[in-house]
Amino acid sequence: NLPIQRGVAVCKETIQGLRLRGAVFGLFADGNDTPLREETTSASGYAFFSGLEPGSYVIREITPPKGYQKIDTEFAFTIDENGDLHSTHAFIQNSSELFFVLTVKNAPIEHGFRLQKISAANDELALEGAQFRILGNGINKTYVTGSDGLTEVIMLPVGSYTLTEQKAPAGYLADGRGYALEIKVDGVYVDNVKLDDALPTYTIKNAPQNFLLRIEKRDRQNRQPLEGVAFSVVNRDGKKYSLVTDQYGMTETIALTPGTYSVSEVIAAPGYELPLAGWSFTVSEGGSMQAVSNAAEFTFIDGQLTLVLENEKTSGNLMINKYDAEDSSPLAGASFEVLNESGGESPVYVAGWYIQLYRIGRCAGFVGD
Repeated sequence: NLPIQRGVAVCKETIQGLRLRGAVFGLFADGNDTPLREETTSASGYAFFSGLEPGSYVIREITPPKGYQKIDTEFAFTIDENGDLHSTHAFIQNSSELFFVLTVKNAPIEHGFRLQKISAANDELALEGAQFRILGNGINKTYVTGSDGLTEVIMLPVGSYTLTEQKAPAGYLADGRGYALEIKVDGVYVDNVKLDDALPTYTIKNAPQNFLLRIEKRDRQNRQPLEGVAFSVVNRDGKKYSLVTDQYGMTETIALTPGTYSVSEVIAAPGYELPLAGWSFTVSEGGSMQAVSNAAEFTFIDGQLTLVLENEKTSGNLMINKYDAEDSSPLAGASFEVLNESGGESPVYVAGWYIQLYRIGRCAGFVGD
């Protein structure tokens, strides 16, 4: 009698049950390291070893499918004289009873990496709350940076993905571009550049948002707006901005990068004193107000800083001497009314006051009428 021949079919699948092509399996005689035959799984995921005579055999995976981890298990089996297959592994006889099917599942090769978010203006400043999205290869996930500026470790199987920033940290401009993320057998690539280190980290920087500045100038006593007041605003690097108040006592609104600034008044409103001391303020990255010095008032709302600064009117002293025209002797009792240049009220704070001369002919003060 001719010996009974049987066949073995190896079915290659993913963990999820999808068929895989390209896996190379070898059939070995038990105890021999030279393969009797090699077969490669087709698009259907099968590799066939047919016409097997009774004996002891081993099936080994020689080459895994691209992007998948190699299986090191040796699948030993024996075919007896009756054509029956015996094995500790799960060989299932198909309906034709000519083949025994062995299903071998492969896990994909995965690589881990992290995303890091820092300030574009300060490499030492880690940014919390940046949201990243990774899309592709059946994956759609969001990752958020913690207080150290890092995401959790992101594990992805071999494949191509798109990386985008969905939300920037508060007070920073979002990075609007997309990044080509690719996980290859040998590591992680972003825009075709391989990330180094055992646990690669890809850093994306965000520029801080500008804040807005406006200055309001008014009279210290009556709080009326002052027009024509010129200011110089200077940052720590010496960059200067010039502002002038309008009829409403307001300057234009300008955009500034976060930092510390000094403000000085270079031209006062007519009739007002030029302040000897200036002002300063600090707005930190992220859009938080840190400090303001010397301002009468200030507000910081929705990224706009408004400084309210005050000036006092210029005051002076007036002394009038009254003398006899012939002998220059002092004359007492003369009264003078002091008017402004337009002929209006006296330029003193209380209208209707007059200068009273004493007997020595000098003005000692103002008295009521």
